[in-house]
Amino acid sequence: MKKTGQKILGAITLLWFFYSSRHQQDTLRLNEGQCWKGNVNRTGILQRINNPPLQTSYELADFLEGPGFEHANSTTDNRVACKFIKDDHTPHFPHAMQQLYRCFSWWRAFPTKDAYLILPNQQPIDTEFLKGFIERMRDVFGVRVVHMRSNLKVVRPIYTYDWDEQRSFAMRNERDAHELRNRILDRMKLPEAKKSCWNHKLRIRILSRKNSRSIQNVKAIVRALEDAFLGDDDNENASSSIEAVHVESIRVATFEEATFRKQLEFLSQADILVAAHGAELTGIPFQPQCAAVLELFPGGYAVPAFFGSLAAVSGVSHSYMYLGHGDMEREIRVGMR
Repeated sequence: MKKTGQKILGAITLLWFFYSSRHQQDTLRLNEGQCWKGNVNRTGILQRINNPPLQTSYELADFLEGPGFEHANSTTDNRVACKFIKDDHTPHFPHAMQQLYRCFSWWRAFPTKDAYLILPNQQPIDTEFLKGFIERMRDVFGVRVVHMRSNLKVVRPIYTYDWDEQRSFAMRNERDAHELRNRILDRMKLPEAKKSCWNHKLRIRILSRKNSRSIQNVKAIVRALEDAFLGDDDNENASSSIEAVHVESIRVATFEEATFRKQLEFLSQADILVAAHGAELTGIPFQPQCAAVLELFPGGYAVPAFFGSLAAVSGVSHSYMYLGHGDMEREIRVGMR
């Protein structure tokens, strides 16, 4: 990992030492800790998935199947098609995106061919993120959306709904994710994500929720972060490690009513993203290069490999914190029955 990537991941670790945590009725509450004076209640544990580590690259055949493979190199047909499979899970848009990110890598593997998405009429396209993503596939990458396969030779995504499956999300590698991000941001005339990992101040973004798994005292958390990262040079609460982290801004958002554009604008400026587990993390590939995400789980529930797999193939460092009462594995076994 590049030095700045290590610095960003280190900054996430530092964020943890701002607060102790506890779980209350499916909400997340993070309390500012007096960590700079050595008084930290470590109810939660900052963790990464290391055994085995999340996969960062795939072959197309690892996550796609179908006759399209045999036909892809045809010199007589200039089309490549990916068929979306509708089922009981795909109305929840993160599960729909499990398929669409896979399809994107298929289309980009054959950039000179005409790309097709076969999308069933019955599949709901009723969230801002899903609508915006499909529109950008059309106008940025020239993908033609049709509802019947006709004589197209297709591939179909291979995917699973096991929440903690390490291949929940897949693309070929982070180059696909970077092309996706950079070209869409450019077309939407959004501030360009910083392409360099070097010499810029970190932008911390906190993504909260209005209902379940909300961060209850987000304002107090922001104040604590501002005191440490943006306060006076002689701030007694800031350690030498904190002083070495240069922060440009700290901002908070919720996505329940945000347009696709607003979501991408927020994510593309999130060098460090702190967020409760939820559908909003489906946009991780739109974070900047060398970014990092800290995913928060309430007591009795944790599926870190789900969005962790998306971060891994996007080149984003992923850490998570379980905010339960103690024995994570035992509490999860009980909570997820």
